[in-house]
Amino acid sequence: MNIKTENIIASLCYLSTFILLFVVPLLFLIIFNKNKFVKFHSLQALLLIVIYLLVGTGITIIYLYFGLYLMYSIPPLLDNAFYYFLVVWFIVYVILCIVGAYKASKGEKFKFPIIGNIAERMIT
Repeated sequence: MNIKTENIIASLCYLSTFILLFVVPLLFLIIFNKNKFVKFHSLQALLLIVIYLLVGTGITIIYLYFGLYLMYSIPPLLDNAFYYFLVVWFIVYVILCIVGAYKASKGEKFKFPIIGNIAERMIT
């Protein structure tokens, strides 16, 4: 596999998460398990998705807890704060995916602060 194809496949690991979540990075992780560059980026994209889903689920559970338990005592501003936090969290996720795809398309082994080290340890 040449370098250009390798970079495109690594970029697709991040960009495909908007449509199929973890299907494409997991598929690339299985298919290209001999290629360390693609394997690293697909694993990092998978870890990014897992963190995105865990934090989003946590925010939703907290919102439901406050929304159901304290239904009449929550001011509307606090009610909107949870919604805005979910929107901000989605925007952060989109920016991280775009940065990861851009760096992968340039052939860089860009590591996100925590999950990059975890992905690097998992592929070795």
